[in-house]
Amino acid sequence: MTSSAAKVQAASNGDAISTGSKLAPAQRVHGISRLREEECYYVTGLIRQCLDEAEHLVRKAHSKCYSRVLDHDGSKGTQPLDHVEMMLILDEAYECTALALTYIFSTSTHLRDHDQPAF
Repeated sequence: MTSSAAKVQAASNGDAISTGSKLAPAQRVHGISRLREEECYYVTGLIRQCLDEAEHLVRKAHSKCYSRVLDHDGSKGTQPLDHVEMMLILDEAYECTALALTYIFSTSTHLRDHDQPAF
């Protein structure tokens, strides 16, 4: 029969774990700290959406270029690349990416400012 200490040690890949004390989970604070946590959660989700949209637009532009490059001699009947259309697609991808960068900077600044002691 194995002791409970041996079971804990085996389950933890050989590192000894104290079974006598349990660590309490960190309680969420209220006030500005809580709001900054919420902000970080929601804004990082928005950043992901911005980057997903930028990726979608870049894939769209790449797909149009890809078809033309494969038909370099025009034998498959592809039309020349529409530069205005490509410019519009890539401009929008840039705007989505710039918006993501703005959110990243803003949120990281808030977090950085929050860690600084008030004088």
